Amino acid sequence: MRFVVFMDINRLWYWELRATSGEVIAKCPTGFPDKNAALQSIDAVRAKASRSAVFDPLGSSVER
Repeated sequence: MRFVVFMDINRLWYWELRATSGEVIAKCPTGFPDKNAALQSIDAVRAKASRSAVFDPLGSSVER
């Protein structure tokens, strides 16, 4: 997997997490005013995602 950072036509920066096949697995929900802010968002996802719990839409834990 890899993160891809890019500027969209609205001149905001976004990131996508892509599988090795190129398929988009996740993307940031909002744009950032500069590339550094987008990179900081990636750092936050990397640091916190491995510890994140999983829940269903009703709020029940779905741990494996």
